[in-house]
Amino acid sequence: KMRGVLDVAAIKAPGFGNRRRDYTQDIAIATGASFVAEELGITLDSVTLDMLGTADRIVVGKESTTIVTDGKQEEAIEARIAQLRKEAELA
Repeated sequence: KMRGVLDVAAIKAPGFGNRRRDYTQDIAIATGASFVAEELGITLDSVTLDMLGTADRIVVGKESTTIVTDGKQEEAIEARIAQLRKEAELA
């Protein structure tokens, strides 16, 4: 807990290179957070509380992390799945 108000967990992003960026973006979509990247013009200094996402439960282990979301981002997740399927067809 951060000052008794905010539960926080810091984990290493999975993957390498562009794949790491894609995984991190997927986590942001699933949790309803804003994806923070300099190439998008968003830096850590400019992050506000409304840019953070939520999850019902997060289990952090030594080699894995499980994020259980509240289901509120279902439309955004479905849109991301459709985008990934289009990319796979074009590849």
